[in-house]
Amino acid sequence: MPTSEAELVQIQGGYGGGQLNPESRLQREHCERVLSQLGFRYCRVHHHDKIARIEVGSSEEFQRLLSPEFRDEIIRSFREIGFTYTAVDLQAGAQQSKEEKS
Repeated sequence: MPTSEAELVQIQGGYGGGQLNPESRLQREHCERVLSQLGFRYCRVHHHDKIARIEVGSSEEFQRLLSPEFRDEIIRSFREIGFTYTAVDLQAGAQQSKEEKS
């Protein structure tokens, strides 16, 4: 059982989980806070230079992520953090939905 918000929202970075410089690590921490404050509990953000790629842990969170209320706040916040683009990993969301139906 996770004991902190930092453990609830897992942040990964780089291509294939590679090493990130201190600035990129700080960006990940900020993204973690944004998602946690918006109530997302099981998700990951991958750092790809100017792209933040979000994976979510359930189809419910996937739907919430795409709702205008959350989507616009995430895009705005991630831009302030330094990302030009924010992407959602559709494959991860589709996989979660498929597993939930099984």
